[in-house]
Amino acid sequence: MEPELCYVLDAVLFLYGIALTVLYCRLKVSAATTGGHGHSPRFWGWTQPQLSLGTGDVAGGG
Repeated sequence: MEPELCYVLDAVLFLYGIALTVLYCRLKVSAATTGGHGHSPRFWGWTQPQLSLGTGDVAGGG
């Protein structure tokens, strides 16, 4: 292989390793702030589903 191609591949792997390290550290910090659950809704951008019981068209529910 040409040395230039190896340098490019090394740079890609290096950036990939940094990205994985950052994501891992964010997970660990999130787990520490949520009491060990890990995947907090705030961290991932999830929202809690809003269930409204007693509303809607449910057979026999009115």
